[in-house]
Amino acid sequence: MSTDSSDTSQAAGFHHVAYACRDIHENHRFYEDLIGLELVKTEVTPYGAGFFRHTFYDTGDGSCMAFFDLHGVGEADKDRTDISTGLGMPLWVNHIALKRNADQTAAIVESLHEAGHGTYTLEHGWCRSTYVTDPNGISLEFCVDTPGFEPDRQRALELLDAIPESTVKIV
Repeated sequence: MSTDSSDTSQAAGFHHVAYACRDIHENHRFYEDLIGLELVKTEVTPYGAGFFRHTFYDTGDGSCMAFFDLHGVGEADKDRTDISTGLGMPLWVNHIALKRNADQTAAIVESLHEAGHGTYTLEHGWCRSTYVTDPNGISLEFCVDTPGFEPDRQRALELLDAIPESTVKIV
């Protein structure tokens, strides 16, 4: 991550996205040891009568996935970190997609399977996505472009209000 705040070459995109975690050590083992994201920063901050830890894992391009480990800062239930299912939605709705190539994805899947984590893969026509649920109940995707999609703003705008002529139940 750049430390030069005047560097305008990185003025777009995500710096980091942050989520709550249930267990900081289980989270660390999953994201660094199994997924291969390097822990690059941890902050420990007092907050009211409690404190939180904020960890940052480099996704490979300088942007980070970050996690909060909360202790008495107003959290109702520290174990409720499952974003989609906790809100009554299917697991796949709110998810994190990391761009990876086929070899990287294969190595990650092997590591996950050896550690007892199940995965599944979907072909979307423009990418191949492999999914796993992290220790926090969050769906994590490894997206391999095959070949990816060409941005088409006009078509995207046209489809904002589209309703399919027929629907197929996807389970």
